[in-house]
Amino acid sequence: MEHVTLPVLDDTGTRVVRHEVLEVEREAPRAVRLTHSPAFVAGVARGDLIELDPDLLSGFRVLERCGMLAVVVAFKSTEQKRDAERELGIEVQALGGVCEGGPGRALVFSMPVGVGFPTVEGFLDGARTRFSGAEWYFGNVYGPDGAPLNWWP
Repeated sequence: MEHVTLPVLDDTGTRVVRHEVLEVEREAPRAVRLTHSPAFVAGVARGDLIELDPDLLSGFRVLERCGMLAVVVAFKSTEQKRDAERELGIEVQALGGVCEGGPGRALVFSMPVGVGFPTVEGFLDGARTRFSGAEWYFGNVYGPDGAPLNWWP
């Protein structure tokens, strides 16, 4: 495994606010496949093939989507996150997904888009109900302008 550091952009996609280190598998000199969904780098998920491009503000362009949704769930406390990781990790596996872990009080999930948005959103809304104060968002469904990226079938 190898690691790359990519910029994390603000909500408008116009300014770098920090960086995130991602684990990847190299497929070509500038092309890498993500082995996990990121917590903060927007627009990509586990399994996506990207071309690294330092001339772009994002640091990359997507070459191929693998069909996974990247979802981040933020919890009120690390204790709540720990409990959620144990419970939700099992449930997300039943949907064909993976609990990726995550930084701080956040958990990152990779879920196949083929499960369907209603099922994924139902799972996430259920998590928010069970873990009071938790919030979730998709990492690779909407662009900086709020419009759907429409990469799914």
